[in-house]
Amino acid sequence: MIVNRRTFLKQTTAGTCACLGASVGLTSCASYVYAPYVILQGKLVINKIDFGESNYVLIKVERLAEAVFVSKDTEGNYTAVLTKCTHKGCEVRPSANILLCPCHGSEYDLAGKVLEGPAEENLVSFNVETDEERIYVS
Repeated sequence: MIVNRRTFLKQTTAGTCACLGASVGLTSCASYVYAPYVILQGKLVINKIDFGESNYVLIKVERLAEAVFVSKDTEGNYTAVLTKCTHKGCEVRPSANILLCPCHGSEYDLAGKVLEGPAEENLVSFNVETDEERIYVS
């Protein structure tokens, strides 16, 4: 089969763009911030400094299959939710200013409230207390 120069360039450019898009998607997964924690009196304790420049962190707790997502809003209030989608149980992921389910497309705000279905229930949330240096999730 003979391919002219224009067709060849279109095909190779499309393939290159697809590969670049896939690599950007893969590297963005690695940018999640997992914070260290300790358990004190039955509460997960993380340091506020572990947020760095981000408005959220993830906590991978040994006894939970999914991570706990802790976020800070513009007023400095903290929320914590389990990253298990209430639709079919997939693990939701931070994406811009929402939590997105990669399985069926449900969207939640950073406090776990459903923005877009098919999920109908909010994410499981945890009580959060803070002091000047730490966040306590129970």
